[in-house]
Amino acid sequence: MRERAVFRPRSGPNPMLNKNIVLKQQMARRQILALAILGGGMLVFFALLMMTLR
Repeated sequence: MRERAVFRPRSGPNPMLNKNIVLKQQMARRQILALAILGGGMLVFFALLMMTLR
């Protein structure tokens, strides 16, 4: 029981956990940025395609 309490503290600052959360946030931000860039590129591509087809 004591080991479990030490392994997973309910309260108090945990630097490793905070670092992990920050890392996850950075990864999510990068994924969102990549998706936005991809979406913009696709929109531009389709716009050019429609312009050339007309």
